[in-house]
Amino acid sequence: MKWILFGLMFLFLISAVMAQEMGYSFFVDNAEIYAIDSGLLYVYSPNQSLEDSTLNLGVLFFPKKGFEGNIVLVNEGVPLKATFKTDDNSPNNESYLIFQWSLVLQENTTLNLNVVSQQEIVYSKKLFIEAKKRLLLDKTVREKIILIDDKLPDDVFDLRKRLSTKDIDFTDEEFKSNFENAKELQISKKIETKVLFYEGNLTKTKSKTTFTVPILKNTEYYVIEEINKNVESNASNIKYSLQPEIVEEDPLIVWHLREGNQEISYEIEKQGDHLTDLTGNTILLSRTTEKTTSKIFLKLILPLLLIPIIVILIVYFGTIQYRSNKK
Repeated sequence: MKWILFGLMFLFLISAVMAQEMGYSFFVDNAEIYAIDSGLLYVYSPNQSLEDSTLNLGVLFFPKKGFEGNIVLVNEGVPLKATFKTDDNSPNNESYLIFQWSLVLQENTTLNLNVVSQQEIVYSKKLFIEAKKRLLLDKTVREKIILIDDKLPDDVFDLRKRLSTKDIDFTDEEFKSNFENAKELQISKKIETKVLFYEGNLTKTKSKTTFTVPILKNTEYYVIEEINKNVESNASNIKYSLQPEIVEEDPLIVWHLREGNQEISYEIEKQGDHLTDLTGNTILLSRTTEKTTSKIFLKLILPLLLIPIIVILIVYFGTIQYRSNKK
């Protein structure tokens, strides 16, 4: 028994050191280690209180050689999606798997952590998570209007190339022309920042960026937002009032709006008191759709309308020729 405990302690320390080396420091505190038939399971199960009850649960798994499977977290029978998964080699060339789940809980709950191999659960553990909301002590609110840059970006070619991966295609002339069109429109960009102070020395900054698009018939808009990684590194962590096209996760997003009359917004949340605006750099494009409709009419519909007219003329002149020959 003494040697078994010593072995487990040694594995625990080795795993903790490797977790730190790999940059996953959340495994080091408040974690438990489990030696199971499939390998070594290192679980970080937070029992802490956050303002919105959002908790991060992490698993570091060293499977035995030949293991082929997965780790699944289940909440009331529903498997939860891991926010990231890494399959790599450790310094000792041992395979490891890393998972992290972001859990939004309204009350204390029990989750099932399952190790699955060949579509069968080979290990299951119940995790009790304490999700208690913190008391809001104070808050400050800041609002301001941001001027959208009216200068064409230097890297237009690169931006067009990145947008084209999502079938958002512009020629160089179209991009410049649509950029100039958008400068004449009254599209506003407003930022509302809330700094929230909670018990336990927790501070959060929530920033909401809102665009108001005017009503114009036969007009479509592209609102392109590129957000610096220092502000937010993952587009999936942003809350949207209207889901945009996510061109790149780090993040480059686009809203394609028709006819206007819309207010779109997105929210970014970070811990700490951030004096800088948690928003992105905006590029606006607009173009009229009336010309496109006219081109479609001229190219497709007009030829179809001419066909019966031509047929009638052929029949008419054929009949006249026939009568002339008969006389």
